[in-house]
Amino acid sequence: MHITSLFMCLLALISICNGKEYYWTIKVQPGMRECFYETVKEGVEVEAEMQLLSGGSRDIDFEVRSPQGQLIHSEQQKDNSNHEFTTTVAGDYEFCLDNVRASWAEKLVFLDLGFNRDDYDAEEVPQEVLAPTDEAMSEQTSTMMTSLQRVGQQLDQVRNIQEYLRVRETRHRHTADNNLNRVFMWSFCECAAMLIIGSVQVFMLRKMFADTGRTTA
Repeated sequence: MHITSLFMCLLALISICNGKEYYWTIKVQPGMRECFYETVKEGVEVEAEMQLLSGGSRDIDFEVRSPQGQLIHSEQQKDNSNHEFTTTVAGDYEFCLDNVRASWAEKLVFLDLGFNRDDYDAEEVPQEVLAPTDEAMSEQTSTMMTSLQRVGQQLDQVRNIQEYLRVRETRHRHTADNNLNRVFMWSFCECAAMLIIGSVQVFMLRKMFADTGRTTA
């Protein structure tokens, strides 16, 4: 019986904590607008996070719209944005990255969309968990559910930290790559300048000695 109750609690935790999450690293070309669509039920908690990793003056427009086209969230010329909301209607929600303002700069953007199933109802949870026949079993089940929900919250915190570290790693990697390219170009220019100066000096010295030889003769 205890094993059955534990199994039912685990099923309930899966039903409660079940959710979806998508993340992309996107290149948005200058003058372009990239949009993503997700079909979401009513009453779902949505978290949309945008981080601009590299490109241009490090700003981009970010918009979220409802299935009716109503503007839910908008950020203009920002390098990061984080917005949470609860859906009021079911349908296709729109998440757009707008680089129309840029005429030449390509933007590299990290986009993370999370959908938490806080809209579950009693039908999704096994009845053996909701209404145990024994009072002692009911108390044990309630304690188990509380513990499992706490574990689910802690797992969400771990996920958020991992997302933050992943974004930082991607941004720092691109910064390091850009710095490497700059160092390489600067070193190349310095070497080219040294070769040009050395060649000019050799040419001038040879010309000087050649003119001196003609004068002596």
